[in-house]
Amino acid sequence: MKELECTLEKASQQDEMLLRAVKTLKDLFLKIDYKYEELPEFSFEKMVEVLKEVNGRELTGRQELVLKQIMF
Repeated sequence: MKELECTLEKASQQDEMLLRAVKTLKDLFLKIDYKYEELPEFSFEKMVEVLKEVNGRELTGRQELVLKQIMF
């Protein structure tokens, strides 16, 4: 995540929305209590559900796109 974030920070302004999606996902992953939460490694849908629960609302399309890139 950090490497992707750094790459996007150096990119053009049109990638700013993608950068925000990466930062939001990073923040959501940091909010997860890994002591009590088991993350699904190979299920995109289940991962979206976990992050949606942490976020308190639906993920945006860009956030889901970044998550797919990370997982696959």
